[in-house]
Amino acid sequence: MTVDREQTPDGVGPGWVLDYVIRVVARVLEVSTEDVESVEWFAELGLTSLQNLSIVSAISHDLGDIPPTLLFDHASPAQVAAYLSTQHPQALEALFKRLRSG
Repeated sequence: MTVDREQTPDGVGPGWVLDYVIRVVARVLEVSTEDVESVEWFAELGLTSLQNLSIVSAISHDLGDIPPTLLFDHASPAQVAAYLSTQHPQALEALFKRLRSG
């Protein structure tokens, strides 16, 4: 899967959000982003419940309150990115600005 890093005029585009999700998952699992990009569904990564919670916790740390069932309700990196884009656009924009400036 190729990550499209296209951005909206405000900065945060769908490709950036997907890239963010992939990076968080890779960091928590201690694998390469390529390993995460190569899967269509999280189940292919063989995540444990603890890893699921660690991923959700990492996203919550960056964006605020995220449901603990995030990875069960949205079973792929693309689905999580779509959910975050629609449900947390302001938090994503703030994160994007922090990352760009720091």
